[in-house]
Amino acid sequence: MCSSAWRWLVTVLLLVCGSSVFAQSPLTEHTFRLDDPDARPPARLDDVAWLAGAWSGEALGGTFEEVWNAPSAGSMVGMFKLLRDGAVSFYELMLFVEEEGSLSYKVRH
Repeated sequence: MCSSAWRWLVTVLLLVCGSSVFAQSPLTEHTFRLDDPDARPPARLDDVAWLAGAWSGEALGGTFEEVWNAPSAGSMVGMFKLLRDGAVSFYELMLFVEEEGSLSYKVRH
């Protein structure tokens, strides 16, 4: 696996595993919120600014492309695309936003 694929995988694992530490409850059918909002760790966009740039690699049974804009105006926007057999099989738009002294990660599939 190329270094960018490892970077992507580590990021996903940090987001998934990190968020599992905090108890979450469904807010709507497609959103969750922390049961104890005061438990949010302090974080800033500077903590995830290293994601800015474009990377690609082989993972999840295909080739992925991911692009993150540099932090600006209190947010970072990203795009992920998974290609299989020459066609897009999955994509998502992602957003990191500073809220209440921490970061929120918002995703649209």
